[in-house]
Amino acid sequence: MEWYDSYLSRLTWQAAEKHKFNFTMDFQAACNCGSTSAATKQEAAPGYRFDPNRLMQFSWTSTQTSRLLLEAGATIAVLQWNTYLAAGADASHVRIQDQGLGINYANTAWHRGDPNEINRNSERFSLSYVTGSHNFKTGLQAEQLLDNVCLVAVGNSVIRMKNGVPNRITQRNGPYLQRDRTRDIGIYAQDQWVIDRLTLNLGVRLDTLYGHSPQQDTAAPPNGRMAAPFARQSVAALNGLRQGRGHAQLERYQSAHRRCLRPVGHRTDGDQGVDWPVCGQDRNRDYQRQ
Repeated sequence: MEWYDSYLSRLTWQAAEKHKFNFTMDFQAACNCGSTSAATKQEAAPGYRFDPNRLMQFSWTSTQTSRLLLEAGATIAVLQWNTYLAAGADASHVRIQDQGLGINYANTAWHRGDPNEINRNSERFSLSYVTGSHNFKTGLQAEQLLDNVCLVAVGNSVIRMKNGVPNRITQRNGPYLQRDRTRDIGIYAQDQWVIDRLTLNLGVRLDTLYGHSPQQDTAAPPNGRMAAPFARQSVAALNGLRQGRGHAQLERYQSAHRRCLRPVGHRTDGDQGVDWPVCGQDRNRDYQRQ
């Protein structure tokens, strides 16, 4: 189910003979209230609530003379994508990926916590000189992106199976704050000349784009002692899978799985993720960077 609401208002103000202002405000709220597909069950599909979503625009035009026009404007966009658990999912449930059956179920992989900001601002200014046979325009455009999002890995782990038989647990180190910054500036000039039947269109533009992610840290990288409680939590989640295809294999497998569940590698350089093999199968030693 999806729905979308928009409350739009606009105001135009002729402040003086040569100065005109426009204000636009759009208050939006929307919901992508879960979904399902052949590969993802309903409880494993995240729901999104887009609120608050705000769009505010301002523009100014000034006719200085019959040939000279000045224009300026700014836009502020306040965006949030709030996620929530789907019906049938619980915060303690761990996501299951079954390679043999080709489905994901039990829970979503990630949620957005607080803060949850994806904001954008933009500004523009231009000068136009028009005579008829000669039209000249120059100006600049700028844009900034601010991204502060707390990402929460549900259960801090994902269980991978093949036809109901567990073969790997991926452990994540979360939650963590994702921070991104971007700024874009463009300066341009364009000129048009009309000479009898000949029209010349000339132009030049310079753009600069700079983006970076400020240094971010989590409390500590995973290690064996830290991972043990999460490993037990993941095994407890496995114990709850008593229905559906793979039930018999899971029953036979669990006792051996408990004995063999142990971390096979961790890093201390700030990378996030720990893998556990099942019954000492070294092919699962590949490190999962999340």
